[in-house]
Amino acid sequence: MSSTSFLTAGTVGKAALATIAGLAAYYNDRAIFDENRKGIPYQPGLPLVGNLPMLLQYKDQIHDLFLEAYHRYQSLTL
Repeated sequence: MSSTSFLTAGTVGKAALATIAGLAAYYNDRAIFDENRKGIPYQPGLPLVGNLPMLLQYKDQIHDLFLEAYHRYQSLTL
């Protein structure tokens, strides 16, 4: 590939980084492509991955995690 090619590895990398940064700014407290629905309580999560790290951390005590979230929000949501 020549250095005069429009799509260089640097250009593609910068575009990917800009896309990820934009998505992280838009989805700053929830998983990617997940929308906040009115009237449904939710627990804010990490940008782009939402509550996935917490779910993985408590994978062996998942029922206790859901019970704690139910008592906190009085709703079956996480």
